[in-house]
Amino acid sequence: MGWQLGKAGNKATFVDIGSLISAVIYFIVFMAVVYFVIVLPYKHIQARRGVKVFGAEPKTKACEECLSDIPEAAQKCKYCASEQPRSREKTTEFAVAATTSQSGTARARDAR
Repeated sequence: MGWQLGKAGNKATFVDIGSLISAVIYFIVFMAVVYFVIVLPYKHIQARRGVKVFGAEPKTKACEECLSDIPEAAQKCKYCASEQPRSREKTTEFAVAATTSQSGTARARDAR
């Protein structure tokens, strides 16, 4: 099955469609086997370990001391061991909690 592009009987100019279709089918079946035998079990094992694979990269920030990329939630740089400042959200959250506890203490003093 195929087309003859040049003189009849010349095997160098014959395009064999049957072998092309066979190669495409073989490739699809092979990739399906690799996916179902290797990739899916790997993703399942990593999910049980609590590790996300083949997903989006975690958010990072630059260390102020050595300028290396570290996770956004890091409190200490893993390269230079410098302390990292808390994010604005956490600082605001702690400031509100501190203000609330101080005002509660002031109310307790006033009640005496």
